Amino acid sequence: AEARLKGLRGCPGARSAEVEHRRGKGQLDDALSLLAAQVAGDDTQLDATQRLAALQLATGKGEAAVETLSRLRTLWPRHAGVGRALADTLEHLGKKDDALVVREAVLLLDGADLKLRRAVHRARTGKELLDEYAISTAEALKAYEAAPGVEDVPSAILLDAAAIRAYPDGSLVDRVHIIQKALDQSGVQEIAEVTLPQGAEVLTLRTLKADGRIEEPESIDGKDAVSMSGVQVGDSVEYEYLLAHPARGPTQPGFTAGAFYFQVARQPNNWSTYVVAAPKGTGLKVDAHNVDAPQPTVEGELEVLRHERKRVPPYIPEPVGPPSGNEWLPFVIVGAGQTGQEGVVKAFADAFLDKGEVTADVVAFAKKAAGEATGREAVRAVHAAVMQRLSGRDSGLGVSAAASVRQDRGSRTWLLYSALKALDVDVRLVAVRGFTADPAPYLFPSEALLPYVCLRVTLPDETLWLDAAVRFGPLGELPEFALGGREAYVLPEPGKPLEAVKTPPRPQRPAKVVTLELTLSEDGALTGTGSEAYQGIEAAQLAEALESLPKDQRDQALQQSLSRYFGGADLSSLDVEAKREVGATATVRYGFKAPRFARKEGERLVLSPLTFPVSAGRRYLALSQRTTPLFIDGTEASRTVVRLKLPAGWAVKEPLDRLERAVPTGRYVRTEKQVGDVLTVEEEFLLVQSRVSPKDYGAFGRFVGEVDLIQGRDLLLERAAAK
Repeated sequence: AEARLKGLRGCPGARSAEVEHRRGKGQLDDALSLLAAQVAGDDTQLDATQRLAALQLATGKGEAAVETLSRLRTLWPRHAGVGRALADTLEHLGKKDDALVVREAVLLLDGADLKLRRAVHRARTGKELLDEYAISTAEALKAYEAAPGVEDVPSAILLDAAAIRAYPDGSLVDRVHIIQKALDQSGVQEIAEVTLPQGAEVLTLRTLKADGRIEEPESIDGKDAVSMSGVQVGDSVEYEYLLAHPARGPTQPGFTAGAFYFQVARQPNNWSTYVVAAPKGTGLKVDAHNVDAPQPTVEGELEVLRHERKRVPPYIPEPVGPPSGNEWLPFVIVGAGQTGQEGVVKAFADAFLDKGEVTADVVAFAKKAAGEATGREAVRAVHAAVMQRLSGRDSGLGVSAAASVRQDRGSRTWLLYSALKALDVDVRLVAVRGFTADPAPYLFPSEALLPYVCLRVTLPDETLWLDAAVRFGPLGELPEFALGGREAYVLPEPGKPLEAVKTPPRPQRPAKVVTLELTLSEDGALTGTGSEAYQGIEAAQLAEALESLPKDQRDQALQQSLSRYFGGADLSSLDVEAKREVGATATVRYGFKAPRFARKEGERLVLSPLTFPVSAGRRYLALSQRTTPLFIDGTEASRTVVRLKLPAGWAVKEPLDRLERAVPTGRYVRTEKQVGDVLTVEEEFLLVQSRVSPKDYGAFGRFVGEVDLIQGRDLLLERAAAK
């Protein structure tokens, strides 16, 4: 080793290697001399100087270590690690008061250091963090025993307590205390697995046996989920922990505490209590949703919000409801400082805009794609080239344009953005509050409200909105959940400010056109061909889905569908036309035969339904009435034309001339007309992406119920001579 070290002299890092070698051999004085010489040449070196201080302390030169770290702290005033090392050194030397002062200063730089925060608080008060707002186990159990409520559920929450302390820099510390009781065997499974947040420091984790005994897990080090042993019916699981959150930074001053829910699904909640405390003058505010909440009050040097509810029944989720429980569960969000979504958008820009850097590879790709085209045609060419180049799922904002173009996979969003930038096209990133996000107003910034990012291109005579998530989607069309005048924000760039905008309206066109050419024989056999044509983003999504399926699975799926709708139909031919091109339509053509489609009843033929049923009632009418909105996640728009050649001399009895039903969220029109031996049935069905309120649910139910009845009714055929 000595020989090799001599050979390394003059190489980068050689001195550090020799220092470690001397330390390993116990030659601390030699290691100290080497480090001192290294630091003397440049005392701004963080790692080397901290190692020097550690060696000084190890060799009995404690005051020198303090001097070394103090000088380094002066050079690196915002480096929390240097302050921690200095505080530890001072405490080692018995200077606890000086160490405490340094640690308090470190917390101003890194308020999320929970271990340090706890140590400082205990040193100053002799208590654990947020002890003054804690609820004891005995108090919680006593409250439950006094009013246990209904116990005909698998499990119950005895206590759901959260206390939050906000600090001047915007960092937070949570103290969460949960007690849950198992009331039957399925409840045991629900509560016996405890999941702890990443970075939580556990104060209590145990099983409270019904006979008064207490069992604790053997070890929980490094675990996020803990399986509690020995939990039986009648036992309770209790856990309490601390969790720290860092400050948001200068772009979003203040803080926003996590939402606290006063009702949960399928579990009664005996006692919910929530406390948020912040320094006086912070300007604490409450954003209450589906609940009336009190306002903060001043308690000494703190602004404090206190809110509690007792004996809250469980919420029973309703089928086909909105995706976020925030739309109906009672909860509050408490915070101060930044309000609105502008801060989140600026943070997006700060975090991700460098991913759109225009590199030589991106320039070459853009110029090759555009050729001599300019304006809209150049945008079209680049858009098509990006769709061809990058296959698979879009990686969103996580992969840079440069990496994507080199690897032929990654982020279509960034590559499209950067390629258009390379051609001097005015293109901007836009964060959209889509249809799936909670529509209620929110006081404080929330990333969850802006889940979708697209591009806006501004040309001299038009504005184009581009989606990169759906491969080969049409130029200038966004997914439906982002359309309809949705709230959106154009991300700021150097020299270009943030803009609040609205997304384009929904296009008015049928997404699917179905044409059936059918022939019926007197023995009830039905033969025919069908064509289903899809447009827009729906066509691109269908083409991608079909491309991912092997041919035999694709054929089998269509065979099952036809057999279900046309009573045992056999597929005789299948042709799928789904070009992988931007804006291409997707068309599925097939031929089939159903030997027993119509049944004979005396002198009449009874036809099963001729059109594909939308089955809206079966899908949406799971309840007779609702307390939460019915969530229709996407518009269903279709036009169906059926031409059925009847056996000679047969006619439909009482065809519908025209029938129309409509509600604010949907419309259905059907006509039936026979000319000669040909019966033509035309249908138009529209169900709009929407939230159907509980008060409108009855009318909606009647609408979809009638549609299902009309579509499902049999048609009677009689011989013309029998009329």
